[in-house]
Amino acid sequence: ISLSSVMVAGFVGGITGDQLWFHVSRHYGPRLLERRPRLQRLAARAERFAFASRDLFIVAFRFLYGLRIAAPLVLGLTSVTTRRYTLLNLAGCVLWCVSVPTLAWYGCASLSTVTGGPVLAAVAVLGFFALVSLLRFRANRATELPDDVDLRATTTPSERSAKAQ
Repeated sequence: ISLSSVMVAGFVGGITGDQLWFHVSRHYGPRLLERRPRLQRLAARAERFAFASRDLFIVAFRFLYGLRIAAPLVLGLTSVTTRRYTLLNLAGCVLWCVSVPTLAWYGCASLSTVTGGPVLAAVAVLGFFALVSLLRFRANRATELPDDVDLRATTTPSERSAKAQ
């Protein structure tokens, strides 16, 4: 498998999923979040990040742990236009699909050289990710959803346009 094919597959899958979740949220967002408590907690985190600097958030959300699905869902509930979201999301997806596979590709090759073989390199990488996952899991368990966050009160684009008229 070539590095470029990994990049293309990541781009196609990433942009398809992001656009799908954004549009699902535009139409079914409040009802979907109401039925999924875990997704509602992730959406609340995404919302806090999103409103600090929305354009930067759209480009960067795929790099933020735990916000991969929640971010497009939350952004679909906001006033960001579909065109703006799509353009910024394309830019973020290109950055991600070039940087992450490239770092992984060359990082694993270097690690394989240092450890003396691909098996030890794979064990080192898996151990690192297991440690990071454990630390993140413990940190997330300590974090509670603020009492003042209520995503069910969010209106859909069609409700906003009906109120404006």
